[in-house]
Amino acid sequence: MSYTQLKSAKVHHTDVNPSPANVSDTVVFVHGLGSSQNFYIPLTYTLKKENRRFILLDLPGAARSPLPIGEAPTVQSLAAILLELLEHLEVVQNVTVVGHSMGCLVALHVAHLAPEKITGLVLLGPVYPSAGLAEVFEKRISAVKKGGYLRSRIVWDPISYRPK
Repeated sequence: MSYTQLKSAKVHHTDVNPSPANVSDTVVFVHGLGSSQNFYIPLTYTLKKENRRFILLDLPGAARSPLPIGEAPTVQSLAAILLELLEHLEVVQNVTVVGHSMGCLVALHVAHLAPEKITGLVLLGPVYPSAGLAEVFEKRISAVKKGGYLRSRIVWDPISYRPK
């Protein structure tokens, strides 16, 4: 687990299996609103024997990644930050993006922006924003901004699946 300072944001991420010679592809996990990379730890633990690289990140403003000063994050800016992280980590092809809830929107936008890198999408519980859901999302966003119970204070080791 480490922090990376990108041009647009500072993000906390976990890079599992980053450089073995036999890695065939990379799986990137994008959490939903009010969640964190911890959502995927059990799944990563189960899949760690695969010959894949796994990248889990806390999106800006979630868990251990600080919210950038300035404009509030959008799906488009989060997708751009994810692509910037992939570039920084030198991931250039064969990427599968797994998104949950709001993370599905980010995953779809990443696939739209960089189809040459993305070979697959897995969308878990995708949201379909509509006028009727606007109030629900506003309340959720407000709760996330207040922090507290939504910010995980436990750091999990994705290899041993134990708190650090």
